Amino acid sequence: MVFNVKMNLFGPVAALFLTLQVSMSFAQPRLDEPSINHHHSYYELLYAEEDTTKKETFFKRYAERYKLDNLPYFYDDVMIIGGINQSSLHFSNRYKELGVKGGWSLGIEGYYPILERAFLVSGINFAQVGFAHKEHDVDFTLSQINIPILVAYELPVLRDFDWRLFIGTQISLYTGGRADGEYKDTDGDLDMFRYDLDDLTPFDFGFSFGLSWERSNYYLRLRGYMGVMKRFATLDPNTGVGDMGMMQSFSIEFGYLLFRPLRKF
Repeated sequence: MVFNVKMNLFGPVAALFLTLQVSMSFAQPRLDEPSINHHHSYYELLYAEEDTTKKETFFKRYAERYKLDNLPYFYDDVMIIGGINQSSLHFSNRYKELGVKGGWSLGIEGYYPILERAFLVSGINFAQVGFAHKEHDVDFTLSQINIPILVAYELPVLRDFDWRLFIGTQISLYTGGRADGEYKDTDGDLDMFRYDLDDLTPFDFGFSFGLSWERSNYYLRLRGYMGVMKRFATLDPNTGVGDMGMMQSFSIEFGYLLFRPLRKF
C-alpha cells in the first residue's frame, strides 16, 4: 500500500521536473545568433576557435581605426592660424591723403614637403583689411576670403626652431565692407574725389613674403603682402583718371598644429 502511494506521487513529480527542464532549455539564448546590443561579444564568439593573438590584433585595429592618433601623417602639419594686421593702399594717386587701418584674420593652413627643405604652404582664411582716407576722416574696412599659395624654405640655422623663409602669392575674394565716417563738402567742392565701395573690384591678387618660426606645436609668422591689382574703379571727376591704389598689408600670425599632439610615436 505504501509502495503504491509512493509510485503514484513519483509519476507527477517526475513529469513536472521534465517539463521545467524543457522550458528552461528553450528560454536560454542561442550562442550562435548575433546580438545587436552586444556587438563585440558576437565577434568574440565568432573568433572563439582562433588564436588569442589574432583576436587581440583584430580588436586593436578595429578600435584604432576611428581614433585621431591613427590619422595619415598629412594631418600633422595642419594648423589653425590667426593674427592681426595693418593695411593700406599703396601706389595710390592720393598716397598723401591715406593712412593705415588695423584688421585681423583667422583660418586653416597646412604645409606639404616638396623637397628636402622646401614646403608648399596653402589654406584658406577670412580676413579684414582696409585703409583710412585720413584727409576726410573716413575709414574703410574690407572683408575678404584669402587663399595663400606659398613656398617655404627651411633655413639651415637653429634647426630646433624651424626657421623658414617663404614667398608666394595670394588670391582674395571680396565679400563685403563698410565705411566709417562720411565725406563732407569743403568750400562747396562737390567734385572732390571720394572712394566708393560700390566701385571696389571683387578680386585681388598679389605677392606674399616673410619669415616663419615653428617650435613643437606652435607656429609664428611675419608676413607682408603687396597687391598688384587696382582695387577701385572710381574716376576722379576733375581729371577723369581712376585711383591706382593697390592693397598692401603686414601681418603677425600665430598658429597651432591641431593633430600633431595626438600622434603616438
